[in-house]
Amino acid sequence: MSEDLTLVEILGEDDTLSSVAGAHDAIAARLASIVGPDRSSGRFDLHLNDDPAWVAEMLRIHAGRSVGVGATWIRFVDPVTKTGLLSVVHCPNPFGEAEMIVVSDGRMLTRSVIRDLCSWAFLGLGLLRIVVRTHAHDTVAADYARRMGFDFEGTARDFFSQGYDASVWGMSIWRCRWLPRSKIPASPMAIPAADVSPPSSLVRH
Repeated sequence: MSEDLTLVEILGEDDTLSSVAGAHDAIAARLASIVGPDRSSGRFDLHLNDDPAWVAEMLRIHAGRSVGVGATWIRFVDPVTKTGLLSVVHCPNPFGEAEMIVVSDGRMLTRSVIRDLCSWAFLGLGLLRIVVRTHAHDTVAADYARRMGFDFEGTARDFFSQGYDASVWGMSIWRCRWLPRSKIPASPMAIPAADVSPPSSLVRH
């Protein structure tokens, strides 16, 4: 497997990677030289090897969410206070976008953690866009999303259940203020529009 593959490409290499554990193991192995598997980031410890069943349970209890296809995760732990932040990225699409779910003690959302989280998602996983969905009336989660640099993009009606809408927040690699400018790739050129000018035989001279 090429070390230059993105998250989307890793998941597309083999159908057997569609399982949660299989996909994460493949991605974690690729990222081991970047962030772990258990490496220190400033004052926080980073973990890539958490058990999939434990990760799924944390999301169910603290976010009311399920782990989607192609999931991978990272956990930041403060060894002094024993607080932590778990971030799961899943459901990537062919355009380099995936959803991020964050379960965290509010004290963990420091500048250094946000910077490392964005580096992991954009530079490590090769994503171009991250989407976060919060409960529409959860003002605390909305404030955290803004602090992390996400822009409000709209409302997903009945996303969580009937009558329970989601606020949709997005961030692209080109709008991420936490990454060094030298690490951000050039934006792909826009697809040229079709030529709708009349044939030369119909043009008046």
